[in-house]
Amino acid sequence: MLYLGLNSSLAQEATESAKESVDLGLSVKWATCNVGANKPTEKGSYFAWGETSEKKDYTWKTYSLCDEGEDYHQNKYVTLKFYGKVDNRSVLEPEDDAATVKWGAEWRTPTKEEFNELQEKCTWTWTPNYDSTGVNGYVITSMVEGFTDKSIFLPAAGTRNKNYVDDQDDFCIYWTSTLGAWSNSIAIGLGFSSESYDQYDYDRFYGNCVRPVHR
Repeated sequence: MLYLGLNSSLAQEATESAKESVDLGLSVKWATCNVGANKPTEKGSYFAWGETSEKKDYTWKTYSLCDEGEDYHQNKYVTLKFYGKVDNRSVLEPEDDAATVKWGAEWRTPTKEEFNELQEKCTWTWTPNYDSTGVNGYVITSMVEGFTDKSIFLPAAGTRNKNYVDDQDDFCIYWTSTLGAWSNSIAIGLGFSSESYDQYDYDRFYGNCVRPVHR
């Protein structure tokens, strides 16, 4: 558990060299870096779902898309009446997408379906000390014919809760742009450890990584 104080670095604009992508033979091209990072091994920035800036604390009280600091008072992305005024938005809009806001209109956060494709059409290999950098994570290599020499690396960056990072180097959550189906207080993220990887529901206020995609 790593505690972060007031002087922790905030989300930074990516350099142009960081805005590179890899064609894995899938429906979208995947960025080589996380938002806020300038190389694949950097963990980058942490965002609550639907927010576009980092902050000191990640709680329901600090979550901007929530009224009164309560998980059942959402003010945007509401499909179930219990959670607030229904707007039937279930996928992040550009102004609420950290990838689009930080990197430009060409980029966005992947959908649930695009992460499904990454899981189903690629091999995932847990790699400690990736390329002798001391960074743990997954090397994801395409299984699509003609693209099997292409891969990306997702570092294990942990997850932000309150003012600290949980499970850094052993675990990570990458947001999708897709709202949870059974509760509007959650969104879908790809969570992984050295033993497994899959999509799960996570509270929207958690600070997680974003790996952009583009067409």
